[in-house]
Amino acid sequence: MSLHTFNFSLEQELWKLHEELAAGAYQPGRYFNFTIYEPKRRLISAAPYRDRVVHHALHNILEPIFDPTLRLIEKILDSHGSVADHLHHPSIHPSIHPSESLSAI
Repeated sequence: MSLHTFNFSLEQELWKLHEELAAGAYQPGRYFNFTIYEPKRRLISAAPYRDRVVHHALHNILEPIFDPTLRLIEKILDSHGSVADHLHHPSIHPSIHPSESLSAI
């Protein structure tokens, strides 16, 4: 479903998503794959628009719950990445080996 189709009947589509999520019947759609060539060749996989609506709703609910914990871990590790900057791969402090457990945190 395209952005325009979804937005044309926005209220109806949002209620439909709400009902599917509440009933546990929501199923994500197929990703759309395409290739970009600048600055280098990369395969991009894009979620359908209605799935992106669900992604944003989940983010808005979960971020306030997990953000304080992630910020604490960031401070403990003296990370160079910032959760607020939405980095997907934060750096790990060089003194911590990846195989070490963070259970002490």
